[in-house]
Amino acid sequence: MGAPCSRCKARGTASECFYHPAPLTRLRDRSYLQLTEGVRFDRAPEIPSESDTQAPSESECWTKPFLTGYLGPTSFVSCLCDDVDFSSDGRSIEMQNSPRVLPSFWVQKVSDILLALTDFAPVEAVIREYYGLSQASAIPGPFILNSLAPVDSMTKGLLSARKAGESKSFLTAKVIQNTAKTFEVPPSVAGKDFHSLYTGQAIRLEILGVICSLAGRGTYLGLAGNKFESEKQRLQFSKKMLIASDAALHICKILTPLNDLTIWLVHDNLLFSDVANGNSSPQTWNKLGELSTDIFALGLHRNSKNPTQTPEFLLESRRRTFAAAYRLDKSIATFLGRPPRIPARYADCGLPLDVSDEAFSTEDGNLSYPPDELDINGWNTLGLFYPATWMRARSIICGFRDEILEVSLQKDTPETAAILL
Repeated sequence: MGAPCSRCKARGTASECFYHPAPLTRLRDRSYLQLTEGVRFDRAPEIPSESDTQAPSESECWTKPFLTGYLGPTSFVSCLCDDVDFSSDGRSIEMQNSPRVLPSFWVQKVSDILLALTDFAPVEAVIREYYGLSQASAIPGPFILNSLAPVDSMTKGLLSARKAGESKSFLTAKVIQNTAKTFEVPPSVAGKDFHSLYTGQAIRLEILGVICSLAGRGTYLGLAGNKFESEKQRLQFSKKMLIASDAALHICKILTPLNDLTIWLVHDNLLFSDVANGNSSPQTWNKLGELSTDIFALGLHRNSKNPTQTPEFLLESRRRTFAAAYRLDKSIATFLGRPPRIPARYADCGLPLDVSDEAFSTEDGNLSYPPDELDINGWNTLGLFYPATWMRARSIICGFRDEILEVSLQKDTPETAAILL
C-alpha cells in the first residue's frame, strides 16, 4: 500500500487512508475499498467547506459495490454464492457488512438539491397540473401526489432554518442515511400509505429526484406558467431541476441498491433529458441504456415468482413501469434507427390492468376496483380512458414495432427478404 494522501494527512486520518498511487498494482484480495473522505452514516455530517467541494481528488477511492439483482435461468453465479441472498423478484439487494461513505463533493450536492426545492410552490403547482392533464403518467398519481405535502413540510422547515442561520447539515445527513438503507416494502403496507416509506421521517433522495424531474419537465413544457415572472425565469427553473435530477440519480447509484424508486427516477430523468436535449442527443441514448440495464437487473421484464411477498399495487406499478420503458425504447430506437434495448422476446411481463390511478390508493396491499370493471383481457368495460389504457395500447403497438425493427435493422439477406413477402 502506498503512502497516505495529502488530504488524509491534513485530516488526521492517515492510518485509514486506502489511496494507492498506482491502483492497478494493488493486491487482488483487497476487492473492496472504503472511501475515507466524506460522510460516514453513523453520524451527522457537517456541510463541507468551499475547498472540500471541489471535484473528487486522489483521496477519493471506491465504495463497496452492490450485488447483482435478477438472475435468469442460465446464470451460474447463484450456484457459486449459495450463502448470498440474490433476488429474482424485483426486490433490492443489500450487501452485508458494507459501510458506505459518500464523498464530500456529493454531500454538498444533496444540500443543493434540498435548496433547489425550498421554493416548493411552483414545484407542487407544476406536478399537480401535470397529473391533472397527463394521460400516460408511468408512476401512479397517488404515489407522487401523496408525497407532495410531506416534502413541502420538509422544505418549509429547511427554509425556516436557513432564515434563522441554522445549519442544514442534519437534514442533509437524514436524506443520505435514509437513502443508504435498502428500500424494503412490507407485504402488508396499504397503497394509501406507500408514500410514507420514502417521505417524512423516511425521506429518500430518489423521490426528491423524481419530483425534480417531473417539475422540470412540466415547466419546460409550459405548465404552471403563471408561477414564473418571465420566460427566462421559467427556463432557468427547468435547468435547475435538470441539474438536481441528474445529481440525485448519480448519488442514488452510489448510495443504495437498485429498487423501484430508482427505476422511477431513471425513467423520469430520461424523459426529462429527452425533452430538454432531444431524441438524438448522446445523453438520451445513454440514459436509455441505463434504464434498460436497470429494468433487467431488477427483473421487471419477468412476472414475479413470489407475488404473495409483494403488495399487489406494487406489482401493478411495475407492470406500468415496464410498459412505459418498453414504449420509450421503441420510440427512441425507431427515431435513431438503432437496435431496441428492451426486446419483447426476453420478457413475459404482462400488460398493466386498465384501471384508474385511484385503484392504487387502497386500505391494504391490493388494488381497489369493482370486479366487473375489467373484461377477461384486462380492459375496462366502462369505456373510460385511463393512463393505463394508453399504456396498454402503446405496448401492443410497440410489439408490432419491435418486429418491424428486428427485420428493418438486420443485414440484407435472402432470408430477410423472404420474411417481408
